[in-house]
Amino acid sequence: MSHKVLFVDDSIFITPHLKCLMSKVVGFEFIAHALTLTEAHEMFDKHNPEIVILDLFLKEERGIDFLSFLNEHHPKTYVIVLTNNTDTFYKKKCKSLGAGCFLDKSYEFDKIADCLLKYREN
Repeated sequence: MSHKVLFVDDSIFITPHLKCLMSKVVGFEFIAHALTLTEAHEMFDKHNPEIVILDLFLKEERGIDFLSFLNEHHPKTYVIVLTNNTDTFYKKKCKSLGAGCFLDKSYEFDKIADCLLKYREN
């Protein structure tokens, strides 16, 4: 069984790197990349992923709003926050909203694989 992963980030440049990384971790399928929160909601409804990799700051939108929505309406969804803003406030806020992992996009990108494996173990 393959676990479906939705990626929410306003950059198209990071997607090939994420797909490459995920191809090395058995049992996970990259299903869609949403650039906006509207697209994130549409893709979530369409594909019903078990995992969301989420950037906190999109162009003029806040990914944390999507995290809050998932926490309230889909609490079993495993969220990996991947952001350039790793302020302690955001880390604590994301954890309180149910994020399973909180990673610095600049230097912890490769740890996404560890987070996926952590999900699979639970």
